[in-house]
Order: sequence, then structure tokens, then C-alpha cells
Amino acid sequence: MRDLLVAAKVPASAILPKDQSTTTLENIRNALPLLPGRDVIIVTDRYHAKRARMVATHFGLRATMDCPAPDSWPIRHHIRETLALPAYAIRLRRIPRS
Repeated sequence: MRDLLVAAKVPASAILPKDQSTTTLENIRNALPLLPGRDVIIVTDRYHAKRARMVATHFGLRATMDCPAPDSWPIRHHIRETLALPAYAIRLRRIPRS
């Protein structure tokens, strides 16, 4: 992902790689203390964008989604996201907003 961002002219100093998160929820929650404000751009796959935005919104972020066009979307990704969206909505109800 870093290489794609650098190739797209994002300054390397603006890229904060995160390698401690294993879920979308953890990734966004762990990034909160590093953010200078509430406006963010989330770069993710198009099929994953709804879930990422839902989590970001829960934590008070104003998220703009940037989704590079993939060559193809494996059906397993669509199935996973179809199941993950309601599961995340339920899970987020139990997590305090920031």
C-alpha cells in the first residue's frame, strides 16, 4: 500500500504504516491518536469501503473514501463484506463513540 501511495505522489512523511491491527475496527481505533483532525481519507478496496466508513463515522471521523479500481473482485470478498457489515453494526453499538 505504501508503494501505491508514494507512486500516487503522497509524501512519504504523510504515510503512517500500521502493522498492529488485524481488523478494520482495530485499525481505525489505533489510528485515532495519530490523527491531527477528524477529516481523513481512507484508501481501501471498493467492496470494503462501506464497512471502513461505518467504523470511521462511529469514531467521529469525517471520512472520504479513495478506492483504486481493482482488476477483479473475488466473490469471497463480497460474501465476507455482506456478512461483516451487519456484524460490525452490532459490534459498534457496544463500543463507546470517541
